[in-house]
Amino acid sequence: GLGAAIENPARQLGVKLEEGLAERILQDLGQEPGALPLLEFALTQLWERQQYRQLTHAAYEAIGGVTQALARHADETLTRFQDERERLRRVFVQLVRPGEGTEDTRQVATREQVGVDNWNLVTELADERLVVTGRDAQGQETVEVVHEALLRHWQPLRQWIEQDRQFRVWQNRLRSVLQEWQEQSRDEGALLRGARLAEAEERLSKHADELSQAEKEYIKASVALREREAAIRHRVRRRVIVGLAAGLVVALLLAALAAFQWQQAEAQRKIAEEQRGIALARQLAAQSGL
Repeated sequence: GLGAAIENPARQLGVKLEEGLAERILQDLGQEPGALPLLEFALTQLWERQQYRQLTHAAYEAIGGVTQALARHADETLTRFQDERERLRRVFVQLVRPGEGTEDTRQVATREQVGVDNWNLVTELADERLVVTGRDAQGQETVEVVHEALLRHWQPLRQWIEQDRQFRVWQNRLRSVLQEWQEQSRDEGALLRGARLAEAEERLSKHADELSQAEKEYIKASVALREREAAIRHRVRRRVIVGLAAGLVVALLLAALAAFQWQQAEAQRKIAEEQRGIALARQLAAQSGL
């Protein structure tokens, strides 16, 4: 167990632990996954502070316990990778699931999600024992932080999380609907629309370097659908307008025809009345001649 991982190396090196120190370290480690790497950091720093071949409670307190030992190592690594600070930030924020009213937790990310171009940096961080690489059920290469103690105690990472919190919360939601779209054979019904699509376009314009190729493709497919639907609506509107215009022309022609026919009928009526008047006058004249 972990107790043996503490005591056996010390015994082999001829180093003693102050009474109760091993138990204290085990209690601080708790039951979290990744305890062994955390223990390795603490023991390494304790070894550097040994006094007369003895590891002491005072030295353990000086390194800040097992959690701070890891944070200190991360600080030292960040100093050595100072020129890669922005790439480091992009990698590490992908390894955190920001809590929404809950505590932040670590999150497994794929090679594509941290950025294919950043994978060489990931392997260096793995050599530094700050992250752990592996493969998921689909065979994709993955990476995660070595221990959640980094999330709680490493200040640079905490700052990066706060700076990118809203984006990462949104990105995790995007990944959920993206997965649904992929599982549904890219059905159009699972694409983004309306306000959600407008937000995705804005995120794409500001965080293109932090979105995976699949995420970009999903947003672009949503935009393409919106444009196709807009084109269809435009064609339908044109057809309606043309139809209305044609209907109006027909209505005007029918109205003109009706007016013409009314005028013709009115003229014929007047002619008939005039003819009846003439006939009546002739009849009256003939009667008076008698």
